[in-house]
This record gives sequence, structure tokens and C-alpha cells, in this order.
Amino acid sequence: MAVNGISGKIEDATNHLDVLNLKYVVRDWVGPWWKGACFRKLRHKCIINDVTLRLMSGEITGILGNSESGKTSLLDVITCRASGKVTGDVIYNGTRCTNNVIQNHATYVMQADRFLPNLTVRETLIYSAKLRLPGCSTSEEIEKRVTDVVLAMGLKDVADTRIGGSIIRGISGGERRRVTIAIQLLKDPDIILLDEPTSGLDSYTARHLVSNLRDLARRGKIVMLSLHQPSSDIYSLLDRIGIMSKGEFVYFGCAKGMVQYFTEVGYPCDKYTNPLDRYVDVASMDRRDKDSEIQSLIRVERLVKILKTSRLQLGTFRRISDDFRRGPRAGNREAVERPGSARVLVTVIRSTGLHPGQLQFIRFTAVVFLNCLWSELHTAAFHGIFLSANLAQAVTGLCLSSYSLVATGFLKHF
Repeated sequence: MAVNGISGKIEDATNHLDVLNLKYVVRDWVGPWWKGACFRKLRHKCIINDVTLRLMSGEITGILGNSESGKTSLLDVITCRASGKVTGDVIYNGTRCTNNVIQNHATYVMQADRFLPNLTVRETLIYSAKLRLPGCSTSEEIEKRVTDVVLAMGLKDVADTRIGGSIIRGISGGERRRVTIAIQLLKDPDIILLDEPTSGLDSYTARHLVSNLRDLARRGKIVMLSLHQPSSDIYSLLDRIGIMSKGEFVYFGCAKGMVQYFTEVGYPCDKYTNPLDRYVDVASMDRRDKDSEIQSLIRVERLVKILKTSRLQLGTFRRISDDFRRGPRAGNREAVERPGSARVLVTVIRSTGLHPGQLQFIRFTAVVFLNCLWSELHTAAFHGIFLSANLAQAVTGLCLSSYSLVATGFLKHF
């Protein structure tokens, strides 16, 4: 059971996303690129190795680890974005996950924020909603959904502010991250996966963002995010924590029980130390020299072995296997109707500013027509003045450019 973060009501936390014996292997060519495929050695690199976990609705799960530990690759495999060989199963409510299942139930928020800088937050969400929501959705339903998402992500005060970019100043970095998440929430997914959403944000903004995600989880969503150097405040917001190293988990379980677990296996945490920093260091590989690397490898392999033979992991494996044998559970979403090609075309035209009002369109057409007509008259006149056709074309081009600038300034005032 999970407590709703807004109303305080108890909601049924029955949805679960399971990962069972997951292994992900990619091909890697060894040697410089100019030797070609015929002269370079091909090796197979294991990115994810024998991972088993269960994510429950109503809970927010944080995945931590050093660089190249496999955090992003795990998210890619779950969302069917892997490019290598995948073995094992990703299961949602007893149904093996495919591209269609992921599209209907899940959303994946990647690190990059890509927006049109001249659009406001509300316009960005409206155009995204028209491309994401079912084709039968009316304009009123789309506007209501956008308003709900704006309120849920705390974007009410900047809803009518331009996104901005490197040249045009707009909303802050934390607000841009929330807009990115808001776009993915438009279709009301059951599963929300995020790749390092707090990277590049200050501690206060990062905590506020994770707090918003925690509220979403309390409304019955499955939320999992990868984290890089989280603060102790973020640690207090997480329900479950997974720490990865070399593609395997050294810990996956309740956040409150993490310190006790590592203390029992010989790695206590000092009183005024952030537990996440402490145990990510324990699970990291030290490659400063050969001896340090061997010692850290032995330590990580021991922690992985302890976790796999623990009652916590064995119980999770048994529950996932039993649920998978029972088969798919009733109540999963059916495939939604995609927006029609006409709506997609109109939305793209409007989002790029090419769909003005009727009066503005008439003015635009008149100015363009007169500009072209005037340039043709100048071309004929200059051909009579100059004996050189190339010179006449050059002078006409300069005049046409100046007329275009004047016409652009004219249209800008309407």
C-alpha cells in the first residue's frame, strides 16, 4: 500500500515492474578505426550481468553507481532501447515488455533538454500533447491535461514564459528539467524512468525536483531514476535504493535498511557522513594502480555475492518467478490511438510559427507577392541599364535583400 502525497489517502500499490536474470552484452571493436573491421579484434563486453529486481507502484527508486557502472544501460534495456544482445526478462504485471508495452505504459526522460526557444512553457506542452495524446482527444481535453501537468510539476508561475536558449534568456535550468519531465507526463504513464534528472542542478533545485517525483510516485506511479552524487536530503526522499558496480548490484532494497545492511557485512557509516557517498565509494573500482584495482575488484565481487545469496534477493527472485508463471494480469492498458497525420502536420506548422492568423496571413502573402513583383520589375530595368547580365543580377539581389529586410520589419509590427 502507498500513501498519496497530496491527499494522504491510501492507494493500492499492485502494479509492479520486474527484471529477471537480465544480461546485456555489446560488441566492441579493439584497435584504431582506420584498421577497419577486418583487422581489428572483436570482443564482447558485458554491460549488465544477471540483474534481478522488482519496482512497485507508489515507490520511488534511486539507482546509484560510479561511471560505467551500468545505470543508463539498465534504463535503456528496460525501455527497449538497447543495441546489443539482451537475455533475461523485463516484465510488467506478468506481461513480458515489448516496444508496444513500453509505449503504452512507460515513459523515459533522458538527460538532454531540447526545446524550441521561442515557445512558452504552455505552448511547448500543448504542441507536445497534440502529438502524444490519442487522436480522438479534443482541444478542451488537451488544454485540461496540460493545465494539470503544469500544476503537478510546479510550473504555474512560468507557464507563459519563453523557454529560451543560449541567446534568448528564458526559464532556469531546474525549470527546463521540469518541463522535460512534464512533456513525458502528458500521456499519464504508469512507469516513469529518468536518467540523471538532477545533473547540473544545485542542491535545492535537485531536492525540489526529486520531491515532485516522489509525489508522483505516491499517486500510484512506478518511478525509477539514476542519480549522480545525490545529497543526504535526496536520500531521505527515496523509498528504495540500488547501488551498481560493473553492471551488477551490490545493494538493492529499502533505503532505510541500507546502512544496517552494509554495517552487517563490514562497512559501517560514520555519523555525519552521507550514506550514499559512503557506499558508492565502497562499490567503486579504484584504478589508480594494479594493486588497488585488484583489491577493489575483490571487494565488489564479495558484495555482489553476498547480495545474490541474501534472503532479500532470493525472496524477490521467487516472487517474480511465481508471478510470471501465473501469466499476464488483467487490467493492462490497451494500445492508444495515435494522432492522425493531419493533426501532426498542423501541429508542426503551428509550433514553427508558420500558421498565423487569417489577417496576418493575408498581409504576409501580399508583402511576399509585392516583393517578388518589385524584384522582377527591377530585374527588367537593370537589364536595360547595365550591359552585363551578371551585374544586373547582382544589383537585383542586393535590392531584393533590402526589400526583404524592410518587409520583415513591416510584418513584425502586426
